Amino acid sequence: MKNQSFTNHERHVPAFHFFLVPLSFAIVVAAFVYLFASSMRGISLFTSLLLILLSFSVVMTLFLIRQFVCKVQDRVIRAEENLRHFVMTGRLLNPSLTMEQIIALRFASDDEFLTLSEKAVAENLSSKDIKLAIQKWRPIITGYNSQIEIKARGIAMNLTACLNESMMKALAHYCQGYLKDQWLTVWEENLHELERIFQDRGDYVYGLFCSKLFRPLEAEVYVAGLIPKPVMPGAFPQSEELWGSWEERERRFWSVIHDDNGRAIGTLITRFFHDHTAFRIPFMPQVYAIPQTELASIKEVITQLRPVEWGAMIWGNEKYA
Repeated sequence: MKNQSFTNHERHVPAFHFFLVPLSFAIVVAAFVYLFASSMRGISLFTSLLLILLSFSVVMTLFLIRQFVCKVQDRVIRAEENLRHFVMTGRLLNPSLTMEQIIALRFASDDEFLTLSEKAVAENLSSKDIKLAIQKWRPIITGYNSQIEIKARGIAMNLTACLNESMMKALAHYCQGYLKDQWLTVWEENLHELERIFQDRGDYVYGLFCSKLFRPLEAEVYVAGLIPKPVMPGAFPQSEELWGSWEERERRFWSVIHDDNGRAIGTLITRFFHDHTAFRIPFMPQVYAIPQTELASIKEVITQLRPVEWGAMIWGNEKYA
């Protein structure tokens, strides 16, 4: 990490500034020399003119690429300094700041950044004036790892967690509303078929009922850009059935919800009630959202959750609803 100052802050890339740029101009000069020599000798000028066009295309390509890179760099700098300002103040940079001023401000340390930002707007300082006013320059580092970046990362992680929590709670609420509207309808529409299957295959019919009930809901979840794994309400081998009497037995399923980038954002827990002594669903299924997405953590939550009231569950010192 090197010290930076007004006298040494400018950077040159030798391969570009001292080789490619002079070489491109040398090619243009050589093309005109060849054109002049061809005209003096009475040789066809087609080749000479073609070389001139090619040399100009090389120069234009070189500088257009440089321009495009600089525009991208400007956008990155603006985004970085906006984030830096937001972390320190809760607000974005003053929109009156020009790109040249923002580029100059990025050299200022965190201690001077806010003061110089305000001064640049109030006094309409030029890029050079801002750099001359900097007393403590940011060091030359390969990656910005100051306390501001650490704080920014923390804010980003907290924001992501809050967004995941809100999304999962909204999804659980929507699922519960769907079940409230549809579970009796699906039961009544398929009752004769389910009773016949129950006579032949017993408790297998409850899995079939879950499939008929949850498939339309799962399709809506997919349309919303979310992917449940395993399929809703969950896989039978990974579920747990440890609660309630045989007449009101409870099985707990789980399904991890992923966003369209494949990132796990939370888990839906479904409490499914059924009767082992007769073909009967004593209560409406209940759905809850929890932040855990790892298998071991999910199983721990499932086995330790204690229902205390409809709409809320307590596990340890945390409450999921």
